[in-house]
Amino acid sequence: MPLPFLRQPMAEQFSTEASTAPISVTVGEIQGESYSSPLLNKGEYESKETYQVTGIVTAVTTNSKQSQGFYIYSNDNNPLTSDGLFIKTSKFLPEDFVGSEVTVIGKVKEDYGLTLLTANSWTVNANASITPVAIDLEVIASDENDFKKTLERHEGMLINLPQDIDLSTEALDDMRVSRTFSYDYKGRKNNMVLAYKRPNMQPNQEHVAGSQASKDQAKQNSNYRLFVESDKNAPNGTIPYYPDFKNKASDYKQEDYIRVNDSVIGLEGVVHYSYGEYRLIATNTITKDNLKHNTPRSKYNDDPAPTLNDDTAEDAFAVRIATQNVLNYFNSPYGGSDNQHGSNRGAESRIEFEQQQAKLIEAIFGLNADIVGLMEIENNGFGDFGAINEFVNALNAKYDSEYMDDPESVHNRYTFIGFDSNGNAMLDELDSIGGDAITSGLIYRPSKVSLESSQIITMPRQDAPMVTDENGNPIIDKKGELRESGKNYQRDTVAATFRLHHTGKKLTVAVNHFKSKGSNCWEDWLGWETWDDFDPKYDSVKDADFQGSCEAFRVAAAVQLGQQMQKIGGDQVVMGDFNSYGQEDAMLVLTEIPSGLPEGKTIRAARDTYIGYKLNLVRLELKSRSHLVS
Repeated sequence: MPLPFLRQPMAEQFSTEASTAPISVTVGEIQGESYSSPLLNKGEYESKETYQVTGIVTAVTTNSKQSQGFYIYSNDNNPLTSDGLFIKTSKFLPEDFVGSEVTVIGKVKEDYGLTLLTANSWTVNANASITPVAIDLEVIASDENDFKKTLERHEGMLINLPQDIDLSTEALDDMRVSRTFSYDYKGRKNNMVLAYKRPNMQPNQEHVAGSQASKDQAKQNSNYRLFVESDKNAPNGTIPYYPDFKNKASDYKQEDYIRVNDSVIGLEGVVHYSYGEYRLIATNTITKDNLKHNTPRSKYNDDPAPTLNDDTAEDAFAVRIATQNVLNYFNSPYGGSDNQHGSNRGAESRIEFEQQQAKLIEAIFGLNADIVGLMEIENNGFGDFGAINEFVNALNAKYDSEYMDDPESVHNRYTFIGFDSNGNAMLDELDSIGGDAITSGLIYRPSKVSLESSQIITMPRQDAPMVTDENGNPIIDKKGELRESGKNYQRDTVAATFRLHHTGKKLTVAVNHFKSKGSNCWEDWLGWETWDDFDPKYDSVKDADFQGSCEAFRVAAAVQLGQQMQKIGGDQVVMGDFNSYGQEDAMLVLTEIPSGLPEGKTIRAARDTYIGYKLNLVRLELKSRSHLVS
C-alpha cells in the first residue's frame, strides 16, 4: 500500500555539488530483494559509484547511539523490496524536515547489516506539507515463515504494529512484549523487546540444555525478536513513547503498566538494524489502549485475576510459602549497621531506599505468605539496625488491625531467623551468613508456624588453577583485571524446620541463591585455545548451551544442597534463586529427571570445589537414567 504522498512544487535547496554525475536509482533498487544491496559487489561495504535517490522524509534520528540521519520512502510496488532507506548524515536537519520530498546524493553502504546511503548532499524538492502514514507490518508467503525476512523487507520503512501481522491465517498474530522496558546492558540504554506471536521463552526452560530442541528455540527467539527504541534517551521511569506510564504512575489503579505477553498494537516507528538486531525506533506515542493484556494478573483487568486455591479439608491446615528477591536491599548507608563484607550495592540515595522498601513491603503484603524466603538482603547482622531487622519492622507496621480476619491483622506479623555466627550467645551486628555483602534470609509468621531448628548449609567454593595463556601468563582483560583466577564462591543456603500449628507436622524450608550466570568460572574456559576468532582479552567466553557461566559450579551446589537436605529428611520445600532455568544442569540434578536427555549428555560438577576446607569430589552423570558417580 503506497503512502499518500503528493508531489509538491519545487522548494528551497540545501545541497552541495557532487564531484561526478551520480547514477539515478530508486529506493527499491538500493535495497534489493535480499539482506544486502545488489549495488554492492561481494565483499564490498561501500559502493565505488555515487548514487542519487528521491523520496519522502518519514523520520529523523538525532541520537548518536542510534545513527544520526533521516529515513526516506518511495514505493516501487514490489513487495519483495523495502520502500524505505536510512540516509546517514551528521548535518543539521530542520524541525519541519519530516514530510519533505528530497533528492539525496551519496554512496550505498552496508553498515554491519544495515543498508544505507551516506549523504554527500541533498536537495529539498518540496517542503513538508503532509504527514507520513505508517504502513502495517505484514508477513507474506515469500517470507517462508522467516520473520527476519519480514523485517528486512521493511528495513528503513515507517511501519505500524497491527493487530494481525499474518493475514493468511485465522489467528491474530501480533507483537508481544518479551522483555519490559528496562536497561539493556549490551546497548547501554533503556529499551523494550517484542517478539512475534508470543514472548521469547528462554530455550532451557522447556528443553534440556544443549539439546537440539533448545538450540531450535534459541534460533526462533532470535528470528522473532524486535527491539523497541526511542530516538532520545529518557530518564529512568520514563518511556518516551508511552508518557502515561510515568504521568499516571500515582494512579491507584495502576492501569498503565506493561507486562510480558502484552500485545502492542498501534505503535509506529522506523525499522533500523544495528548490533545484530532489528530495532523499531518509535515515532508516535501510545496509551494503555494500545496494550492488550493477554495474561490476567490484576483485579483491574476485565479478566479475573489468578487465584491461589488453598482450600483444605476440615482437618487440614494450609501454609502459604513464597520467595521475594529484595534486589540488593541495603540499609547500611542510611543508618543501618556497617557491612563487614562489602560496600553498598543498593539504593544510591535515601529517597531511592525508601521507594525500594515501600515497593517491597507492598509486594510481600500482597503475597500473604506464612513463610517468606528473601534473596539479596544486606548481610550486616541481626542487631537492631541490621537490614533484615529494619525490613521486618517496616513490614510489620503494615499490620495494625486487631481483627483476626483482617488482612492487616497484627496476627499476620512476621519475625526473622537469625544466626549467632560468632558464638557470643547473642544476635547482633557482628553476626553474618557467609562472607558476601548480601545473603538470603527467612521470615515467618509465629501465628502459623513455630521454629524447630535452623541451619546454614555451606555451599561449595572453587579453588581451581588460574587460567593462563600458552606461555603460562595470566590472561588480563581490557581493564587490566584478571579474567579467571579459578577462585569462585556462592552464597550459603539458609534452612529452617518449622512445626505447623494445629497439625504437629514438620516442614523444612531452604532458601538458596546459587552462583550467577554473569561471572566466569574455571570450566567456562575449557578449550578456549581452539575457539575460532576468540580474543581472550576482549571476547566473552562461549556459551553453546545457553546456560550462562558457572553451570558446573551450580551443579556442585545442587549436589551439596541435595545431600544436606536428605540428611534432614521429612517434608521439604527448596526455593530461591537457583540462577537456572527448568531444564538446566543444576535443576536436573535437584529434580533427578531420568529421561528426555540427549544421547551422550553428561552433567559434571565443577573441579576443585571445597565445603569449608574439605575437598568436595563429585562427578555427576545424567544420561538415559539419572545416577550419581563419586
